[in-house]
Amino acid sequence: MELDPLTGLPNRTSFKQKLEAVTAQALPNATATVLCLIDVDDLRQVNDQYGQAVGDHVLRGFAQRLPESHEWYVARIGSNEFGLIAESIEQLEVFARHLSARLNGMTLDVPLHSLTVDITAKAGYVVLTEDGGDSDTLLRRADLALCDAKRTQADRACRFKMAMEENFRRRVVVAKEFREALIDGNIIPHYQPIFRLKTRQVAGLEALARWDHPEKGVLSPTVFMEVFEDHEASIMLTDIMLDRVCRDMREWLDHGIYFGRIGLNITAADLQCPEFAQRVASKLAHYRIRPHHLTLEMTETAVFQSGDSRFRNQMHELREAGVAIALDDFGTGYSSLMHMRCVPFDILKIDKSFVKSMRHSQPDQVIIEALIRLGQDIGYTTVAEGIEVKAEASFLSKMGCTYGQGYFFQKPLPKSNVTTVLAGGSYAADTLESGKAHA
Repeated sequence: MELDPLTGLPNRTSFKQKLEAVTAQALPNATATVLCLIDVDDLRQVNDQYGQAVGDHVLRGFAQRLPESHEWYVARIGSNEFGLIAESIEQLEVFARHLSARLNGMTLDVPLHSLTVDITAKAGYVVLTEDGGDSDTLLRRADLALCDAKRTQADRACRFKMAMEENFRRRVVVAKEFREALIDGNIIPHYQPIFRLKTRQVAGLEALARWDHPEKGVLSPTVFMEVFEDHEASIMLTDIMLDRVCRDMREWLDHGIYFGRIGLNITAADLQCPEFAQRVASKLAHYRIRPHHLTLEMTETAVFQSGDSRFRNQMHELREAGVAIALDDFGTGYSSLMHMRCVPFDILKIDKSFVKSMRHSQPDQVIIEALIRLGQDIGYTTVAEGIEVKAEASFLSKMGCTYGQGYFFQKPLPKSNVTTVLAGGSYAADTLESGKAHA
């Protein structure tokens, strides 16, 4: 049996041999043997932030906490992936309970660091006698289940379903078509106005990517969300959206139409590019757009996935130039208060999930009120997302939230329609650009 030198567990070769032997012996009416893949969350970010030595320490700590029993076989089969063969689903559940208890707050003594790392993991599994196939097929299907667990942030092991294979094939087709749409110029911005809640006047816009599909019409990101897992496609999308938005801003300015600030969503892939700030500055200069017209919006998850000094330096560089930085979907990601302390932000966008439930949930009311007060105390502008009814807008205004957006005010509009809205000239006196020049 070959061992993994880092963890001392059997390695991928040994695991594959064990799986092939178990598969060859499996009979239709035999015990429901389970193949499970386990992925340690966010290990790459740990490596990026603290170095490979810390990441290796985390892996060894994880491996040491894996429960031991003759009822299952465990191996390290990838950089942050472990494989498990259990004799039954019941044994898999026993394994998961023991592992969860042992991972509850791992304290690691690392040279030059004193870290308390909360390690979590995702898992996907197949049942050999029911989900069928040779060892390669079983591994592929278990991996599809693991991917589904990551995508849905499931806190339990996710079992493979045949629909996952069809969904995977669909995602492959969508990704291919989306790349072609990027090249063909069929990805366009729609703009959703942001309103000052007290006066109901336009204070800015958010640019949202739409796919102008030749057969299916205009498609929202719900159709192509999986594309954001592809770093190259994500970067292409941001570059194209930034170009289109800057072009629209230049046209509006040339016609004397004012729009305040325009927010553009960026991804973890963008933030991990060392030249990202320069790309933004070059595009603004090319279209003669002042940085004060642009807001870059990023989620807490993207910030966490990017978290190193290079990212923070780029954000400081853009912010000093006049570009505003917004923390999007606030309250739904990782370690929110840490991000507010470590990363320079100007705008907090309160996630629509809180807005939707606040009228019926006292805890969500308290959370929103706390976020608004926090923004006021620290000096952030607060924007509530997903406002759908008048009562929500009124409630948020009474709480002291400054700005809001959502279908109650206006849905995202194509450029021609939003130009009509902007040409009406009903602007808030204090727009999201905080009184900076807009010529």
